[in-house]
Amino acid sequence: MKDFFISYNRKDKVWAEWIAVTLTNAGFTLAIQSWDFRPGSNFVLQMQQATVECNRTIAVLSPDWLASVFTQPEWAAAFALDPSGAARKLIPVRVQVCEPPGLLRTIVYCDLIGLAENDAKEELLRAVSEMPPPPPSSVPFPGAASETRQFPGASRSQPRNRLPNTAQCAFDLFGLLQTTRTTFEAQARLRDTLVRHVHERLILNPNEDWQYEEFFARYFPELDAEERRIFSTIRSFTTNILSDYNRRILALIDACPEIANEIPDIPALKRHLLVWLAKFEGTFLQTPSMCLVYTGVDEGVPFPSNLDHDLWQYLGRQGQFRELLKGEPDPTLHFEEHVDESEHIWRYHQRKKWERKRIAEISTERAGIPGDKRAGELDRELADIMTRLVPEPAVPIPAALISSLESLGASPDPTWPQALRTSLDSVRRPINEFNATRGIGSENLKRLLSELPAIVSQVQALRIESPLPGEWNRFLDALSEWALAALQ
Repeated sequence: MKDFFISYNRKDKVWAEWIAVTLTNAGFTLAIQSWDFRPGSNFVLQMQQATVECNRTIAVLSPDWLASVFTQPEWAAAFALDPSGAARKLIPVRVQVCEPPGLLRTIVYCDLIGLAENDAKEELLRAVSEMPPPPPSSVPFPGAASETRQFPGASRSQPRNRLPNTAQCAFDLFGLLQTTRTTFEAQARLRDTLVRHVHERLILNPNEDWQYEEFFARYFPELDAEERRIFSTIRSFTTNILSDYNRRILALIDACPEIANEIPDIPALKRHLLVWLAKFEGTFLQTPSMCLVYTGVDEGVPFPSNLDHDLWQYLGRQGQFRELLKGEPDPTLHFEEHVDESEHIWRYHQRKKWERKRIAEISTERAGIPGDKRAGELDRELADIMTRLVPEPAVPIPAALISSLESLGASPDPTWPQALRTSLDSVRRPINEFNATRGIGSENLKRLLSELPAIVSQVQALRIESPLPGEWNRFLDALSEWALAALQ
């Protein structure tokens, strides 16, 4: 039985390995993913085995760890074995500014923030054992011998919890915001994964402009088992972390109103969170089809975009805080949604799959309702899809189609609606090009496809004697067959 299992997020690997080396050199035994989980092994099973085969779990506490989907089972298993904390089965070690949520908040953590390396070693060893073995005089930093890497913490120790009231409030607010921000980033990545999953399984149009709340409400009843698992994870972030932290941020602002004198965006933050919590309590908790709560543009209370930057700058001006900031990620590097390079490629292929599906659906429906108003609507939708497939489909424009169109435009009846005569005028250029070259270029083809459904619809509505509707249907059928083959 080993002494410790070290649970960490991959972004905190440097800290995890420093802790592992420190404990190993002090005589403890341990398991850690980067050393003990071999390539090709089952990660989940390895993690479960490590929690069972080790006496205690050390959680490398950071915003990324708190927001990680994979570390939650690790600390939950340790907590379940020792809910009172008497056996100290779970020992959180804080390495970045953050505030634990929920049950984790009840566990006293070992705090390495602001400590130089030697002091951090002593603090860690005190935390893991009542009588720790004396540590060695020096501990090499883990990693390749050729690397010149430094201790991931401060260069010299700084006193904690001795800041002026406003600065201490700003420091606490920074920790809460770091964790909510990281949680939102993790939630957004899962959200995008779920949206893609649903699009691909149901073959949806990726260009439809859905808001996320609306999208999930619409497709919630159709989610499969895997999609519901992801949905539940996203919802748990909203229910268990974001709601808790947003309340704590509001309480902190109310307890320290003078912080608004230093951080101008504090009133805007408070308005945003008040609306967020009202929506969470009034709508989200009663609506199982919601996994996210967004308040911003529609409500007129967006999250203040400059808040992180202003808070970072203010804390940087506090002399006693500079060392505490060392090693913290720069919050001015905002998380950007939808910057995945694969997004464009995914949308392209998803649109092709959707177009093929929709063309087949339209072709089937059109066959049963010739001349109906609905047929005209379907023709317009099909023609719109076709305009995105040009240039140059491998289907020649029938001369009979052009001829019937030209005949209508050559002698329009004065009683015809102006809209019909305008549409006939707009297709003169494609007709002239066809007569001159026996073909039509992509721009004129787009023009022809965009105007023909309306012309055919009006010809049928006015009962004008013309072969145009029949020629159009034959051409559209041929285009559909070509498109279905081209989109394979």
